[in-house]
Amino acid sequence: MITKTSKVDQITIGENGIINYRVATVIAENGVELAKSYWRGSIVPGQSLAGVPQEAADVANLKWTPGVIAAYKAQAAATA
Repeated sequence: MITKTSKVDQITIGENGIINYRVATVIAENGVELAKSYWRGSIVPGQSLAGVPQEAADVANLKWTPGVIAAYKAQAAATA
């Protein structure tokens, strides 16, 4: 039987609160890996979490305090 599974296998949080995550997709036949690919995404403090993998959204909900979001927005406005 051929299966395809995807899961978040890596999450990092930058100093400014940006969260980077990697999704690994594995194609396997009878438990033997045939192929693996990766997709990366990132989210910034205060961004909508709609469509974001649950693991990354959970980290954002823990780490993005109102202070972190305000600091990120102030930094972004200063560099714009």
